[in-house]
Amino acid sequence: MLMASIVDRRVLAQERERFRAVLDEATDAVRIVDAETHAILDCNRADCEMSGLPRERLLGQDSRSFWPPAAAPKGVPGEPAAGRPPGIARAQGVPFQAATGRLLAVDWARRVVEHRGRHYEIVIYRDVAERLAGEDARREAASLRSVNLLAQAAAHEINNPLAIIMGYTQMLEDRLPPGTDESNWTRTCRNAAVRIRDAVGRLGRIVRIESTHQAGILPAILDTERSTAKPRDDAGR
Repeated sequence: MLMASIVDRRVLAQERERFRAVLDEATDAVRIVDAETHAILDCNRADCEMSGLPRERLLGQDSRSFWPPAAAPKGVPGEPAAGRPPGIARAQGVPFQAATGRLLAVDWARRVVEHRGRHYEIVIYRDVAERLAGEDARREAASLRSVNLLAQAAAHEINNPLAIIMGYTQMLEDRLPPGTDESNWTRTCRNAAVRIRDAVGRLGRIVRIESTHQAGILPAILDTERSTAKPRDDAGR
């Protein structure tokens, strides 16, 4: 019986070590809270980084001190038991205050579990900046795809008749006496057609979305010059 007890304790210790390793490698902050006293019972490395406290100082802290009550939505971790909705509670953009006083927004999920007659809160949260960056990237990709589809349609619809206009204005300019008003007008038309061709060509080379600044009543529009230019590196090259 003694040997069996020693083996059981060793297996339990190994399981705890594996659990700790998995918990600390998680990119999301994870903390386990006593649902009655609100004391933090366990946490991972990401929670320590977000909270601004080492693990030995974070354990035993009142979890409610990290969630500003005036700005927190219903269901926030640390709320009285009577106000906790059943199942898993989730919220986005919840204010979280680190020990340093820094206030940031986080997305979190919280579940209350029961073990041996006691209730615990398992709280998982992450900085909202990661989600917002992903959403911005998806919006940028969708906008870029829409612009590229429009550019392909514009090139198809404009370039063919534009080539005819440019060809005939060149032929007309060659037949008119140089220096006459008619010759100058024809040259102006041909130069304008070249500008249209170049503008349509830039639409096909857009690599990001850059807009102009609103001027008076004129709305901001796509800046094709900046949208097709290669981004400069930190050295300004």
